[in-house]
Amino acid sequence: MHYWQSEANFNNPDGNSLEFICAVEVPETMRDITDKLSLEQWNELSC
Repeated sequence: MHYWQSEANFNNPDGNSLEFICAVEVPETMRDITDKLSLEQWNELSC
C-alpha cells in the first residue's frame, strides 16, 4: 500500500497552534502526483 501524509493546521480556542497529521491511503491513479493538493483537489481526483 502507498500512503501520503495529510495535515491540517489550526488554532484552538485557547490560542494554541495545533497540527493534525494522519496517513492517507493513495489510490493507484494518484501515486505519481508529487504536488501538494487541497482537500477539494484530492476529492476531484480520487472520485
